[in-house]
Amino acid sequence: MKLLTVAETAERLGVKVSTVRLWLAQRKLGHVKLSRAVRVPETEVERIIHDNMVPPRAPSGNIPRALQPLVDAVKRKRESQSREVETNE
Repeated sequence: MKLLTVAETAERLGVKVSTVRLWLAQRKLGHVKLSRAVRVPETEVERIIHDNMVPPRAPSGNIPRALQPLVDAVKRKRESQSREVETNE
């Protein structure tokens, strides 16, 4: 089992050292205390990542509301272009 320093833990998780220290104080992150030295097992870093993983959303095919006017405009443009092609033939 590899033990990481607080700074190494913060770097791996992409957070500030103060955040890791807060999590240690709140006991959200397991740790080993050797005299004054605090070390975090690598398995704890993996656990915190796993426990906080948000699964990806399945593609729904729904268009976000903010983009709907743009999609509608593109559809109207395509329809008008196809009508022009039909009348020119």
